[in-house]
Amino acid sequence: MPAGQPCHKVVINWGGIGSGGQFVNYFPYSMNWGVTEGVVDANNNYVPLAGVKFTVQYQRSLSKTPIDDNGPNDYEPRPGRVAMKLGAAGTYTVCEVQAPANHWLPKPPCQSVNVKYATPAFVGWFITPESQVIFIP
Repeated sequence: MPAGQPCHKVVINWGGIGSGGQFVNYFPYSMNWGVTEGVVDANNNYVPLAGVKFTVQYQRSLSKTPIDDNGPNDYEPRPGRVAMKLGAAGTYTVCEVQAPANHWLPKPPCQSVNVKYATPAFVGWFITPESQVIFIP
C-alpha cells in the first residue's frame, strides 16, 4: 500500500480466502520489558518469570505509577512480559519493587529508557534470581 493511504480494500468471494496484508498499530508512546531468572530456552531466549511488581517514573514527574505483570496497566497478556502505554516522549525509569515468591530483586533494580514517538521502547530484561535457601535437616 502506498504511503499516506490509511485504507486498503480487499474483495473476498463467498467461501474464499483473502489477505489484507499486515497492519501494525503502535501506541504513540509505549515501552515494554521482560522478567526472567536468567534461564534460557532451546532457542537461547530468556524464559519469562511471572508475578512481578514495578513502578514507572517519568523524568519530569515526582510521582511513580505502579504496574503489575498482567495487571490493569499492562497491555501485554503474556506472563513475565510487561508493556505500558505512556503519555509523552522522554526518559522513563522502570524499577522492580517486588519480586515473585522465592526470588531476589535484580541488581540493579531500576533501568531507564528513552521513549520516542511511534517506536515502542524496549527497556530490557530484569534478571530476578531465585533465592537460595539452605536446608538444614
